[in-house]
Amino acid sequence: MKKGLFLLLFSCLFFTPIINGQQLFVPGGTLATSSNGNVGVGTSIPSAKFEVIGNTSLGDYTDNTYSNLTIKGPNSPTNANSKRDISFEFAAAGKAQIRSYRGGSWDTYLQFLTSSSGNTGGEPSVRLHINGDGNVGIGTDNPQSKFHIVEGNNNIRIGDFGGKSIAGIELSDGDCNSPSSTYLLGWENSFRIATGGSVDESNHRLVVLNNGNVLIGKTSQTNTTYKLDVSGKIRADEIVVNTTGADFVFENNYKLRPLSEVETFIKQNKHLPDVAPAKEMQTNGVSMGDMQAKLLQKVEELTLYSIAQEKANKELTERLAEQGREMKELKQLIMNKSNKSLTN
Repeated sequence: MKKGLFLLLFSCLFFTPIINGQQLFVPGGTLATSSNGNVGVGTSIPSAKFEVIGNTSLGDYTDNTYSNLTIKGPNSPTNANSKRDISFEFAAAGKAQIRSYRGGSWDTYLQFLTSSSGNTGGEPSVRLHINGDGNVGIGTDNPQSKFHIVEGNNNIRIGDFGGKSIAGIELSDGDCNSPSSTYLLGWENSFRIATGGSVDESNHRLVVLNNGNVLIGKTSQTNTTYKLDVSGKIRADEIVVNTTGADFVFENNYKLRPLSEVETFIKQNKHLPDVAPAKEMQTNGVSMGDMQAKLLQKVEELTLYSIAQEKANKELTERLAEQGREMKELKQLIMNKSNKSLTN
């Protein structure tokens, strides 16, 4: 009797408006209630408070129509214990869920969960988490920046570090902000790489300035003409430097200083001609290309001095040989005269 009265009331509430098409329309479908109060559309045995078999649509295409689907939750308990899920469940397979829960205040959280192929009958795992402050985590439900990825012990964070309003990426094979962390930073119109567990400027190892200059071991430079500026020692298997060479030394019009003039210059200036003094090198550094060309110039000048010296030695040797022959002939002449005098 009660069930008959309920169906009559249900018909009055929902089926009467079919005439003007305003509220509920079930063409050839099934609308039923169960003994436990569940309502089903498309099924006569609903297993939940409201169950629909088939496609479901919410709202219409009218410009001024607002549609809202609300899933309500409690004020207490808080955090994960207040969770509310939208679940996608598959027969003889896993399920995926969209989950939300409240925090300790007005903050709310949103998660996306899926099941892996090896998860047979278990609950899905959180894959993506969004905090109330907008931080997004993948592989973590405690994102420490705007975008935080965790895989095992490895962390990747994108966002603002250390409260310094610095855009950057943190890479770590351990905890965040640990000695294993490396940071890629956008810092005061420059790109920087930092290590050592913090983004403090003392930990910046490489800096690319907005003019393209690259600094290693330092964060600023006074002479911006250097495209690569390194504070510290450099070691390499090979370094190739573009240079002009010094073959002009062998041109016919090249004026080679006499060694006496070179000696005078050295005594007065305490360095070679055409080579910067030590004090200037200590202040301004040395251009490898220019220095190589200067050293080559001096080597080529030494070669010319050696050639000139060899020619002078050869001339001297030939002259001494000629004098030796003359001495021998003179000696022979004297001996001949002496012998002739003795004979007479």
